[in-house]
Amino acid sequence: MKTPDYQRSIKIAAAPQDVFNAITQRIPEWWSEAFEGASKELDDVFIVRFGPSFFQMRIANLVKDQKVEWYCMDTHQQAPPGTRPVDNPKEWVGTNVIWNITVQGTETTLTLIHEGLTPAFECWAICEQGWNQTINSLQRLLDKGKGLPFACLSGEFLEQARVQQAMEQ
Repeated sequence: MKTPDYQRSIKIAAAPQDVFNAITQRIPEWWSEAFEGASKELDDVFIVRFGPSFFQMRIANLVKDQKVEWYCMDTHQQAPPGTRPVDNPKEWVGTNVIWNITVQGTETTLTLIHEGLTPAFECWAICEQGWNQTINSLQRLLDKGKGLPFACLSGEFLEQARVQQAMEQ
């Protein structure tokens, strides 16, 4: 049986075009303020940084107001202080981050699927908490006008990841 990829769905009080625009044009406002490159067009390449860690993504698929897919081209993951070191800093390379936007009535649902990111990854605890915080930040940006990108983070998600790592040992 295949191990499930990371996946999370949320309801957002925003139109699908606003969600699509946030994912393609406003990444520094909800994921990481350390953003370089472009993320609006097919084959655009961008890098987001989290201290010494970075992720380089290429826009692999765009369906206006419905879907955005990123392909991870390169990465260097360094474990946050107080967590177990990462032996494979390139673990995300070759994975896909897929944002599906659907509408039912007046509700917009955003589903994030990180194909290839499974509990078998050594970074699972940190990455799962990181994606949870990231999607919450995106929701906050769209619902309240201000996200909580990496530069604005408290240590709460790191503490949650440390607890989860301890439970897994």
